Amino acid sequence: AYWALDEIEQAEKAYRAALAKPKLPSRANTWYNLARVHQRRGESKKMAASLGRGLREDPLHQPSLLLLAGYFHQEGRYKEEQRRLRVLLKGDGGDLPVLERLAVSYRKSGDAGKAHAILRRIIELDPKSEKAAQADRQLNKGMR
Repeated sequence: AYWALDEIEQAEKAYRAALAKPKLPSRANTWYNLARVHQRRGESKKMAASLGRGLREDPLHQPSLLLLAGYFHQEGRYKEEQRRLRVLLKGDGGDLPVLERLAVSYRKSGDAGKAHAILRRIIELDPKSEKAAQADRQLNKGMR
């Protein structure tokens, strides 16, 4: 409701009040929502800190891992991004969007060999898909 109304201040207060309750059932979700408040304000370091707190509550919280990986990508911290993406793949090694992001991250960090291996894996997982065709084109172009 707060997002639709764009009442960021009220959203932050509500999330902080919820986090003050020691027995909140889904603390990782609340930390993630607070991180989104910081993201909307352009407070990327506070966003990352909130995501980190949530991941301490639930190290496999998928939305937090994805958002934190994106933050590290924007910061050029590709090794950190790769670490978060690999955690996501432990749960679902066939998640094509995560594999694509990981291939890009490896390429940007200068590890073309790992990027190519990920692209080949995308092709193996779903050879007739558009994602496989894109991966094949990238392999054939040398991932320029």
